[in-house]
Amino acid sequence: MCIRDRVRAAWAAGARFDAWTDHFRPALWDQAFESAGVDMQSLLAAKDPSAPQPWDDLSKGLNHAFLVREREKALAGDVTGDCASGPCTDCGMSKKAPCADPARRRRSAGRSANAAQSPAPSARQAVRRLPLQRAAPPLRIRMALRKGPEARFTSHLDLLRLFVRAFRRARIRLALSQGFHAHPRISPGPPLPLGYTSRAEYIDFEVVDNVPAAFERIINAHLPAGIEVLRHAPVPERTPALDGAVGLAVYRIEWDGPPEAASLRPAVASFLSNNAFRVRRGEKDVDIRLSVADLSVQGNGLVLSVRLGTPATAKVKEVLDPLFESFEEPPLTFRVERTGLFIERQGQRLTPMEVLPHA
Repeated sequence: MCIRDRVRAAWAAGARFDAWTDHFRPALWDQAFESAGVDMQSLLAAKDPSAPQPWDDLSKGLNHAFLVREREKALAGDVTGDCASGPCTDCGMSKKAPCADPARRRRSAGRSANAAQSPAPSARQAVRRLPLQRAAPPLRIRMALRKGPEARFTSHLDLLRLFVRAFRRARIRLALSQGFHAHPRISPGPPLPLGYTSRAEYIDFEVVDNVPAAFERIINAHLPAGIEVLRHAPVPERTPALDGAVGLAVYRIEWDGPPEAASLRPAVASFLSNNAFRVRRGEKDVDIRLSVADLSVQGNGLVLSVRLGTPATAKVKEVLDPLFESFEEPPLTFRVERTGLFIERQGQRLTPMEVLPHA
């Protein structure tokens, strides 16, 4: 039985966007495995460590016996010393560089003999012996990026995970949060709705060391098509976080076929003339008019400016629906691109990069 075939069977049956709770349908997955006579619980059960494992063919050189020993030591709370400064752990890498260095192997053999004469430290003693390292404060960086049509179905959280992997591959060390569950210190601006493209996205991140001078070229080499970092700049201390500082988002909306954009001018004027515009969300009505800063017809599309952080921030669809309700055949799909995010200061609209002194 091949897991790949069962995944494809679930996909063919209609399993889509399973990471979202409202789209996840476990019955499709149960049916895909039951049709092949496979019990999913047996696949999810604990595996026998001595049996062949699915990842054995992905080994980088570590032998199976060493991994089993490490598992038992981890369950017992024991610590394996660093072979660079202690005895060889017999992991299976002794024939690979740098372990293949004869001088290093002789030194390791000597340390092994000395270690055999002295009792091994307990896990708590080993932790206590670790030297305290006072790291320099991390450096905060802000980058501007675009999200093209190829990546428009990459969600907000998946975009962050994508960048964490890209930083790792580019060997740029992200700073970690404090606490038991450390996380990379990376914080984005206001999330972009799924399906939208953007030429004005921003992400703040903190690094242990400074970023390389050719940062854009290096990081873009590890990003998929549709995601491109445009520029970066250091962020001074006490600069407000992006999510709280950005107060305005600008969108451009286009579509194919009728109606012509110019024919929407009366509907746009009618919308803007209202002091209130209520829409239904769940079980209550909310007024979105206050969050619409501007709406205009430009060229073959619409330009919408939305204030963020208001009690009821307008969604693009909530503004489009009343504009097209008088047409018999409104467009089936729209292309929505976020063209700008702005921080409003003393009557000026500045991008998150323009507020930085060294951008």
